[in-house]
This record gives sequence, C-alpha cells and structure tokens, in this order.
Amino acid sequence: ISTKERLPETETPVLSFGYWGGGPQTSIGVYSPKFNTWYVIADIGTVAFVCITHWQPLPEPPGEEGE
Repeated sequence: ISTKERLPETETPVLSFGYWGGGPQTSIGVYSPKFNTWYVIADIGTVAFVCITHWQPLPEPPGEEGE
C-alpha cells in the first residue's frame, strides 16, 4: 500500500519498504502521526525519520501446533 494512498493505524506494526542506510530496505515499522514520522527496526537498532514509501499489514501469527 502506498503511503500516499493511506497510512496504517497509529502505532500498529507493519511490514514497511523504504529508503535508509544508503538504499532500499524492508523492515517492521510503525507510523507515528504525533511526530509525522516512521520508526523501523533495523540491524543497527530502531531508526527514525526514514523515507517509507509502501507498507502492508503483517500476516496473522501461526496458530497452535497442528492447526
């Protein structure tokens, strides 16, 4: 989903795609409208002020074993 089309619910973790650290990246991210910025979990820790262009909801977690 393009961030120009719509944004995820506040503080809801999503799969995000954007540009930081010198190139395209995917990561788990959350959007904060209070600060009008994204926070993503990167290999160097949590990064703010990244340029997220697209996102999608995370898949449902797996059920109990055997389901």
